[in-house]
Amino acid sequence: MQTNFEVLQDIFVNSTANYSINGLSAFLLSDEEEPFKLYKLNMSTHEDLRAIIRRNLENATDAQLFPYHDNTSPDGNESVSFLKKDDVPNFQDIEHLIVNDNSVGLTKSIFEESSKSMKGYVIDVIVTNNTTAEEFHVLVFSTLSKANFYKPKKSLYSFGNEDGDLLQKIEVSHLELNEKCCAFSINDEIFVTHGFYFERLFKYEEHIENHSTAILGSINGSGLIDNFNVLESHCSTNKNFKKKLFTISTESKFDHVTFDTFKKVKETVVDGLYFSLDTEKRTIKIDEENSHKSVDQIIRVINDEAAETLVSETRIFANQRINIG
Repeated sequence: MQTNFEVLQDIFVNSTANYSINGLSAFLLSDEEEPFKLYKLNMSTHEDLRAIIRRNLENATDAQLFPYHDNTSPDGNESVSFLKKDDVPNFQDIEHLIVNDNSVGLTKSIFEESSKSMKGYVIDVIVTNNTTAEEFHVLVFSTLSKANFYKPKKSLYSFGNEDGDLLQKIEVSHLELNEKCCAFSINDEIFVTHGFYFERLFKYEEHIENHSTAILGSINGSGLIDNFNVLESHCSTNKNFKKKLFTISTESKFDHVTFDTFKKVKETVVDGLYFSLDTEKRTIKIDEENSHKSVDQIIRVINDEAAETLVSETRIFANQRINIG
């Protein structure tokens, strides 16, 4: 059975006879309303949109697929991450708006007035499975920024007629579409091709923040770490730590971590660890003189990374994976 990502490749890259594209629409996504206000683009041609989709999926042809919680920074070339639609807050509401075309037509006046509120665009592709006659939607998302909207500048001219002998003053604004897509939605899955822009468009960093805050509360409540405030201080400002805490939370990894987990790591590695153990209290203490390294190692242990971990270009964990389950 084909995976959803293989279906995307068949539709847009391989153009197999198994699927037919029956319609294509594009919308700007504005933050004027929650989750978005849609402005439908009445375009003279959709060829550029098709080319953008194809190019992004071609780039990802050989990409390795990861669950999103294992790779929150996919680049769309070497890696693509996937997650369920239900895992993205408000995504079902966004999808409903798009599929049901709950939009306002984009006009020149709206474009001039509302360009600052535009956060991205989405391409809605209606596809038919020619084997089953089933029709479904593929949604392709990308971000926009102020740099994508060009206002007329003084003394800016272009050739306005076919012969190219008359310079005309440019008096209209222009939209340049971001050609790098951040996510593809098909059936019940979302494939993330650019982690940073995906987080920005869907405000997913707030979701990550909530998970990291919750798991920090659990770690603190366990009493496992003596000077927990040091760990909390580092994790509140370090995005990489927050993403690892997000993974720990969504995978319930801390449920299996005890004092014996760290004791086993300590016994196996011996040198190169920046935390100490109190066997009487059965607690862990962060090395405050090397607090960043210490916090990094503790989070890696909780996240079950006791294999090929590198810290300061030094292998700190055993060559053979340590089972901390």
